[in-house]
Amino acid sequence: MKKTYIFLFLLLSVLSFSLFKYDSFSNDNFLDTKLSTKVDEKHYFSNGSYIVITLETLEFTELSNNNIIKGFKSATAYDSKDKILWEFHVFASFLLNEGISSLVLETNYSYKINNNKWKFSNGESFHNNNVAEAKGIMKQKVLFITTKTVDIHLKLTSDIYGNIT
Repeated sequence: MKKTYIFLFLLLSVLSFSLFKYDSFSNDNFLDTKLSTKVDEKHYFSNGSYIVITLETLEFTELSNNNIIKGFKSATAYDSKDKILWEFHVFASFLLNEGISSLVLETNYSYKINNNKWKFSNGESFHNNNVAEAKGIMKQKVLFITTKTVDIHLKLTSDIYGNIT
């Protein structure tokens, strides 16, 4: 009896791997790939520093005509001499059934600090339906005293036609 269950389990496992694509992100499965990048906005501060928000999208059109779209939104802080202080990124993958629906498959965030006066805290990412979000706090500290705090909240949204904002 146990052998029968084990055999059925193994048979179902082999069949499920052969029926479904388990390597859906390899380049062999896609007909077309498009990348676009744009600067969304810039925020300037009185000390000459500024933050640039950029948006990148990458669209994969699968052989089965399903679309997977990846979006990357970044906030990059520069000092008054155009040196990068820190970066914060939100990443999201959307499953697009064009003209019908868009759904977030996964969301994540990352950060990089290039100036040791800055510290990152309270990072989190989350998603709901077609909206992916990430947030965190960057703090500039001098002698253990916080001199500047930047609350970051980045959002990626995909409409039913694959337009990511």
